[in-house]
Amino acid sequence: MVLTPNTDARLIVPVKITPARDGGVHLSDPETQLYLSASPPQEEQGLSLISANRVEAQGWETFRLERGYKRVRSPSLRKMLRDINRFRGNHGAIETAGHRLEGHRLEGHRSDPLSRDEAGDDTFEILSCCSHCVSDAQARVLAKRFLSGDIRIERRQDHAAQDFWLHEALRSLVDWSAEKPDRPSVGEVLDKRYDRLDIDGLDGRWISLSHRLNSFARQEIQHRHKICLVATARNEGLYLVDWVAYHKSIGFEQIYIYSNDNDDGSDDVLRLLAAAGEIVWFRNDLEVGRKAQTKAYGHAFSMLPDILEYEWTAVLDIDEYLVIRASEFASLRDYLHFHERNGSDVIHLTWKIMSSCGQDGYDRIPLIDRFHRRLPYDDPHTKCIFRTKLCMHSQPHRPVLIDQEGARHVDAKGEPFVSLENKSLSARPITDPACVNHYFYKSRDEFMSKFSRNRGDYPLVKGQEILDMPADFEENFRRQFASTDSITDDDARNAAPNVDAYAARLLDLPGLTAALERAERWHAARVRAIGHRNLRLGLTGETT
Repeated sequence: MVLTPNTDARLIVPVKITPARDGGVHLSDPETQLYLSASPPQEEQGLSLISANRVEAQGWETFRLERGYKRVRSPSLRKMLRDINRFRGNHGAIETAGHRLEGHRLEGHRSDPLSRDEAGDDTFEILSCCSHCVSDAQARVLAKRFLSGDIRIERRQDHAAQDFWLHEALRSLVDWSAEKPDRPSVGEVLDKRYDRLDIDGLDGRWISLSHRLNSFARQEIQHRHKICLVATARNEGLYLVDWVAYHKSIGFEQIYIYSNDNDDGSDDVLRLLAAAGEIVWFRNDLEVGRKAQTKAYGHAFSMLPDILEYEWTAVLDIDEYLVIRASEFASLRDYLHFHERNGSDVIHLTWKIMSSCGQDGYDRIPLIDRFHRRLPYDDPHTKCIFRTKLCMHSQPHRPVLIDQEGARHVDAKGEPFVSLENKSLSARPITDPACVNHYFYKSRDEFMSKFSRNRGDYPLVKGQEILDMPADFEENFRRQFASTDSITDDDARNAAPNVDAYAARLLDLPGLTAALERAERWHAARVRAIGHRNLRLGLTGETT
């Protein structure tokens, strides 16, 4: 199928056609097997957005074939279409193209057509349309050649001008690799152009040859540092300083924070922390209906080059603290060395849910001291530390790996990880010698404030200032708040003996204390606006 947008570029999209009822057809992507669907037309233009995103074919996935209103007049494009048909039905032709892209000289070819600027050679574009026919070995060779500069991306313009993964992701990686700067990327604004990252690759499947090449090329980057941390944050201004101080003090060398739609003043906190080199901050702007959290992870693990400098990555939220039991490991680095000797690739750490400790309102005392008791069970939810270059995307609770079957998944002790049917849940949760403290509840006022807004793993909603809290969240809060069987737990405090000094150093940064105070005033005003609208628990104390 040849698409001709409002530019001179032409984009060739391979589709599989299967009969549907009433004389229509279903169109699907031959590589992902996902069906194309068309949303209702836009009123102004009468055009529909078509996406390959459906597992089953229903009404919006049914099309009618009609003769095109324009014939393909370009001789090179007509030749390319003929070659695509020949390649798809001829194994020998595919092998020949594979050798050509690997750079081997073939009889009758005096040089490598991918490396020279030869008009009319469409080998890469043809193989992009037949990408499922390209072996991983061939794709890895091609990825290396792009990375080395042997194949110039700008020479692949003719029929791939709108290939996002070629001209955005792979190009940025190639440019970065050529310079290999000592300083990390400067945080940028992720505009709506990158919204597709919330879906592309999230199911573990590449959407194109260029997408696959980008993943393989990222695996060629050699790390120079040990571990970094990726997080998303929205209106978390009250907690950012203590959370950053804690994780930096236990050994994380870099922290990447993605935020969206902050209106609590936390942009000021993030900006000051980023200017001081404590974090790399990305502001994430997105369309209504897209998911901020998975867009952030998609960017980190398929678009951000310098994250590949770190052998390991952890993905956490701002209410989650990684805890290594100090009595068993001297440091986070010591714990990672244990897993390296064990051959671990993905470390699944279960939650400890920290109690509200009967608190009604916010206090500036650090979370690890305010909430030092946990609920008397080990929650099965997991968060992961994993080898960075194995990852192509991430869910909130587990990475999406390039090789789903080849990685060694372990629990905190280094034993094989056993999940429930939901892969994010452990069948045998343990919290020794490492876990994640989840400060999910905090005080009554903080819980109300957080869950009166949209969540990062939900599609973005605008125009709903205060949302009703889910009934099960309210009931769970009531139950734990009134519980008398919580257990004292000082593991987080013991794991970070230097956190107070680190936090004090951050608060000495010019303007940071004032920014924190603005976030506190915003929080107090919001709690007053919400009142007990969502949380009618008969709890003691007044709303502050």
